[in-house]
Amino acid sequence: EISYCGKDLNRISRRDLAREVAVLPQILDISFSFSVEQFISMGRFPHLKKFQRLRRYDLEVIEKVMALCDVLAFREMRISELSGGERQRAILAQGFAQEPRLLLLDEPTAHLDIGHQVEILDLIRRLNREGDLTVIMVLHDLNLASEYCDRLILLKEGRIFKEGRPQEVLTFENIEKVYNTVVIVKENPISLKPYILLVSEEELKTK
Repeated sequence: EISYCGKDLNRISRRDLAREVAVLPQILDISFSFSVEQFISMGRFPHLKKFQRLRRYDLEVIEKVMALCDVLAFREMRISELSGGERQRAILAQGFAQEPRLLLLDEPTAHLDIGHQVEILDLIRRLNREGDLTVIMVLHDLNLASEYCDRLILLKEGRIFKEGRPQEVLTFENIEKVYNTVVIVKENPISLKPYILLVSEEELKTK
């Protein structure tokens, strides 16, 4: 049984749940060529009645999240015309437009270069710390997870292997047991978070 705020998830209406929880999948298939602003506006639908137009407050929220996610410059462009980083920011803006209390993200930095990865995760962390927003995300990059997350859950074969702070979870023993590979774990000199270094089989043979 899965519950949210003490309530059985199956007993919460989809509309009420959408007002509380935003889910952003790794791959979002956008069938129609909406403008960026139209696409982000859809995040307000859970707060509107059937056939109700966007209210002044809704427009203010949309403007605010577009500025926050730095998409104002291409608000009239089509989603299909955006680069990977721009598209990801627009998808995040739609999620933020829902004004959720919980944000669920599946690989939010997938297919992005390192600059856009930092940009997106910095934004998510800022909203988590400055607003009343809980963030849960799936990350396969252990170094990004270490750097940006307060708590981690390390899974092995679909079950929880270890849970806790990055320093408690990302030890070389835990990583080697879960991934069956040799790693070296150092400390990031700035954040003091664990940083994982991979060791190739060729290097192991020469040592």
